[in-house]
Amino acid sequence: MSTSEHGSWLQRWFPGVAALVGYQRRDFRGDLVSAVLMGLVTIPSAIAYADLAGTTPIAGLYAALAGLITYALFGSSRHVQCGPDSSVALVAGSIVIPLAAGDPDKAFKESRGSGKQRITLGPVRQAIV
Repeated sequence: MSTSEHGSWLQRWFPGVAALVGYQRRDFRGDLVSAVLMGLVTIPSAIAYADLAGTTPIAGLYAALAGLITYALFGSSRHVQCGPDSSVALVAGSIVIPLAAGDPDKAFKESRGSGKQRITLGPVRQAIV
């Protein structure tokens, strides 16, 4: 695989990582302020949406963190705010809670299984919603 093919492969599968190559040092201060503000908004909303979905607050924090890290690697835009959403929490809660029979650990395992399925099917473009 040539260097140009390697670069296009990286940009295709990991656009967030590829964006780091052209990162400007002058953008760091603004990005740091944005990260702090996002944290101030995301932490309470992740806890609230976890409660809305019927899971523990720590599960909401882990879910928000996993979403942010995943988008940082695979996302294609610097201008997207990703985090928990009330409609997603309601739908997830209405589906996962009956399957988990009120057990937060089982709810987490059910949700993780769905995520594993999407990760497995994503590379073959079968996990598109």
